[in-house]
Amino acid sequence: MRPRCEVAERRPGGQAREGFEVRDEGSDHEVSALWHQGRFFGALAAATRQQARDGENYASHAMIAKIESALGLRVRAAVSWASAMRFAEDQPEAHVALGSLAFEEGNVARAKELYGNALSLSPEFVPALVSLSVACLHTNDFDAARRYASSALRVQPGLPEALLCRARAEVACGNLNLAEMDITRLQQDNYRPDEVRLLECDLSRQRGDYEVALCVAAELCDSYPAAQDPLTAFRRGFLEFRKAAPDRFRDFAEALELVPAPMSNDRLELNISPSGINRRAGRVGQVDVIVPVHNAPEAVDDCLSAVLRHATDTIAKIILVDDASDPETVGRMRRLAARDKRIETIRLETRVGFTRALGAGLVQSKAPYFVALNSDTIVPTGWLDRLRDGFETRPDVAMVGPMSNNAAWQNVFPVFDNLGTFAVRDIDPTDLSTAFAQAEVTTPGFVPTPLVHGFCAMVDRQVFDLVGGLDAEAFPEGYGEFQDLSIRLRQQGKICLVASDCLVWHARGASISARRRGALSERARGVLYRKYSALNYLFIEMEACANEALDTLRDRLEPCLRGIGKQP
Repeated sequence: MRPRCEVAERRPGGQAREGFEVRDEGSDHEVSALWHQGRFFGALAAATRQQARDGENYASHAMIAKIESALGLRVRAAVSWASAMRFAEDQPEAHVALGSLAFEEGNVARAKELYGNALSLSPEFVPALVSLSVACLHTNDFDAARRYASSALRVQPGLPEALLCRARAEVACGNLNLAEMDITRLQQDNYRPDEVRLLECDLSRQRGDYEVALCVAAELCDSYPAAQDPLTAFRRGFLEFRKAAPDRFRDFAEALELVPAPMSNDRLELNISPSGINRRAGRVGQVDVIVPVHNAPEAVDDCLSAVLRHATDTIAKIILVDDASDPETVGRMRRLAARDKRIETIRLETRVGFTRALGAGLVQSKAPYFVALNSDTIVPTGWLDRLRDGFETRPDVAMVGPMSNNAAWQNVFPVFDNLGTFAVRDIDPTDLSTAFAQAEVTTPGFVPTPLVHGFCAMVDRQVFDLVGGLDAEAFPEGYGEFQDLSIRLRQQGKICLVASDCLVWHARGASISARRRGALSERARGVLYRKYSALNYLFIEMEACANEALDTLRDRLEPCLRGIGKQP
């Protein structure tokens, strides 16, 4: 929620901007008409012509500033508001508008100062009161947020923006009955229904109505796959529910469709004999390593050099799938292929995306097991044997993945950052391996997980084919395809494991931009929500993220990792 600014116009695309209005008065008629026609830049040009014709004054600069602000031209809007204030410094509207611009730039302290200036000019100026309430919510000053919102409501009873601010503050302060009264009023007014539902989710969680909280959060996630707030609300509710009411939590989990009973977090230790690992079943033979590649030649060089450096007789083939890479990357792959006769290269003339590129590699793979490996990874000594050993623990293992610096629920660091998103650490591979060694994570161990991350995964080919492989139609460019595979394997009674003593470094998205990565991730969530329902998928994902056995390992690693790497 943005601080309220009285200039209430419309944003491009027809979305009403909070607190904005376009006045249709006198000489403003042309500007207003263009605005309501959706010709926003035309309105700006008309306002500029009008100012040139009639002369500069507070009103002309303010009108231009309002349009510029609504168009997202924040720097120009700030200049125009400053020009307006040369004619009338005592206009609280201008101070609130400048405060809103500062808030949008992340300068909350400056925004509060400007809102305070507006109140000093007009103590009952409602836009300033509401904006201060929003700013205080942003800084977790909930008592102040409640006071400012209540002051606004005394001046303008029933104002929805103020009711929403106060309800948020009351929930944060634990005044749940008071919050419910404001929420009920907002629901009656149908004001921002989705924001109010999110607040209702928080209210239910604090009251211990976890089932309601999770269902509401999941519905909002389904409606807005790109939104972080409902996702964070679900994650928080899941963790609190499991801790506060474990019996109810288990009953709720077992009632979900498509989700088997929660998996045990017990660590599976290998059967160790005096001569080493007892592979009595002799299940795993040779393995093909398949690496889809699209550009990023330096990352590809590092990845394949590490694979070759640590290669053993376990590897039958290393299949490089060139997904329409640039000439430099193609040259790197050719030079690397000349180093080992096991390397095969497949050239795709048109880019098809990770999932289809991996599928092209699988056509050439004949080994009973394969590893899907991202081209921006660096593998350590013994990595393949550690993954392979997971299949020797029990006959129903279908897929095994390693730990990493950047693999969501398989992170060696805490899974989530302070914002509730998946944590990412910028850390040197050598430093990470050193910390892992210092923690003496050497005893072979495997932890059941409902999901295996697709950056590096060893898969039983027979079972893979049995469940239909990867869904290249739903996930053509990757992102979500291995979550989907993990769930389908689990539905067939198979299990997935994390090899807790295997660490594979992952750069994340070396061949794709952050913007594209975000779009693909959002799309994948939407597909997974539709396929399994948001509630089911989110529950499975959180079961992977809140894996108690892996959390124990993270606690053990934390002293060795402290101070290593940067949190972006």
